[in-house]
Amino acid sequence: MTKTYLHDCLAQFPKVSVQQFGCAPDLHAIEHEAEPLRTQKVSVGQLIRHFKKCADQESWFRTYWLFPSVNDLAMEEKEVSFNLHQLSKGNEGTPKEEAAIQDLLKVFRQIELVSIMLRFIRPDSFGMLTPPVAFILDLHSGRDAVETYLNYLCNLRSIRDHYQFSTAAEADMALWVLEYMCGTGETDNPEIKQAFESDEFMLQLRAKNLVAPLRRLSSARLASALYGVNNHLAALVGCYALEENVKEWARSEGVEGEAVRLAEEGAPEKKHPKPSLRDFAEALSQGGKTSSLEPVKLWLGYLYGIRNKMFHAQVKEPNPHEVHKLVEAVLEIEQHNLRKRS
Repeated sequence: MTKTYLHDCLAQFPKVSVQQFGCAPDLHAIEHEAEPLRTQKVSVGQLIRHFKKCADQESWFRTYWLFPSVNDLAMEEKEVSFNLHQLSKGNEGTPKEEAAIQDLLKVFRQIELVSIMLRFIRPDSFGMLTPPVAFILDLHSGRDAVETYLNYLCNLRSIRDHYQFSTAAEADMALWVLEYMCGTGETDNPEIKQAFESDEFMLQLRAKNLVAPLRRLSSARLASALYGVNNHLAALVGCYALEENVKEWARSEGVEGEAVRLAEEGAPEKKHPKPSLRDFAEALSQGGKTSSLEPVKLWLGYLYGIRNKMFHAQVKEPNPHEVHKLVEAVLEIEQHNLRKRS
C-alpha cells in the first residue's frame, strides 16, 4: 500500500465519483472529443461551444462550473484564437506555456475554467485546479492566478513522474480521491491516510509548498514568524539566528574573542538579565566599549542558556516566555547589524 496508494486512489475514482456526484463521468471520452483541439488554431467561440456541449451532457459538470456565452464577450475577444499545439509535453514549464495560459485567462477570466479546458485538451500535462487537490498538496498561492496554476502544475507533474502515472490528469484524479479518503467520518480511509502521511516524497513536496512564502525571510524573521505557531521550531531557528547574528556583531565590533568566551561560560542562574530589551539595544550600539560588555554579557549568557536547553533537550516543551525573549533579542541584534552595514 505504501508504494501504490495513489494508484489505488485512481482505481477508486469511479466509485468515489458516484458517491460524490451520483454518477461516474467518462473523462476519457471527454478527452477523446477534445483531441482535435490540440493541433489546430482554435477560436474562442470553438472552445466555448465545445465545452458548453460537454457541460450540457454532464450533470456533474454544471454543478461546479459555468462557461460563458459567446455573447458575453467583447468583439475583440470573440476574434481571439489560440495555437494550442504549443501546450505540448515538451513545452512544460517554458515561457511559451505560461504565455498561452495568460492569453486564455484574459478571455475566460477564471483560472479554474482555463485549467478545465487544458486538462481535457492536454491531459498528459495538465490537471484541473480545484480546492480539494490544492488543499491536500498545501499548495502555495502565487502573486496571481497564473503563477498559482503553474505552482500546481509543477507539483502535479512531479507526482506524475515520481509515481509513474501515464498523464498529469491521472495524477490529478488520484489526488482528488486521496483528499476524499483523508477526510472524516464515512469518507475516512485510515490505511490510505497513513500511507499518505508517511510518504517521504509527498511530505517533502508539501513542506516545500508550506515554507515557500517564508523563503525570503532572514533566520531572525523566520523565528519571529514561527513564534506562537510552533515554539519548538521558533526556538531552534532562533538559536541558529542567535549564532549567526552574534558572530556578525562580534566581527563588526572586534570582540570575537570575548563573544566566544561568553558563549562558553554562559551566565549563572542568578544573573539572568534584568535590563529591558531597550537597555540591551543601547548596549549593543556601544559596540566593543568596556561599559557595554557587562549588560551584553548578561543577555548573551541568558540567551545561550536557552539555546543549550533546546539543543541538549533539557526541556520537553520550550518556555514561551523564554522563546519570546530569544526572538526579540535576535531581531534586535539583526537590526543592529543591518544598521551597521548601511
